[in-house]
Amino acid sequence: MLKKSTLRKDIQQANVDMLREMHIEPTALDNGFVPVDIDVTPFDNSKSNKEGVSRTYKGFDGYAPIMAYIGTEGYLVNLELRIGKQHCQKETPDFLRETIELCRQLTEKPLLIRLDSGNDASENIGIFMEESYKYNNVSFIIKRNPRQESKEEWLGSVRECCQTKQSLIFTMPTEKVSSITVKSRRTWMLKDSRRESLGATNWCWS
Repeated sequence: MLKKSTLRKDIQQANVDMLREMHIEPTALDNGFVPVDIDVTPFDNSKSNKEGVSRTYKGFDGYAPIMAYIGTEGYLVNLELRIGKQHCQKETPDFLRETIELCRQLTEKPLLIRLDSGNDASENIGIFMEESYKYNNVSFIIKRNPRQESKEEWLGSVRECCQTKQSLIFTMPTEKVSSITVKSRRTWMLKDSRRESLGATNWCWS
């Protein structure tokens, strides 16, 4: 498989160079953010003896590559072939850093990276926050993975977040700062691959 090899790097760069030579500019959303969608897409390679084929979370034998698409058009910007049994979060932090670097070669607009709940991990959030602090052009949406959390407590957090948002609507200045404004946010303790919250509310987007 193509892992962290020089060949893989060459292919990544050739792909970006091709898009740039064709004057491809990934289209942003109405709010000005360029979407970057990242997810694992299992392949069904049942009844084959190919190297790396193993049981995927979909219940069949195959590979579980992770892919990244940029823009509303969905241009492929990064790809990594993975064995079928590999958890979606394993080696994803390195993939995220690669993807952000590649995306910056294609657009100067702010990025909005979107991930599924399998990647709701503190390490990923730490990468995005670090990139945001350095360049102020990386935002993210990660589908929440409730794990063992109580549904009642989660509902309470949502209500509190909405009440805070409603209060801030009347207290914020009238100037429009951004199409997406963080009204309140959870404090994250970036200790290991598991997420541990110290605050009471999630990221809330308007």
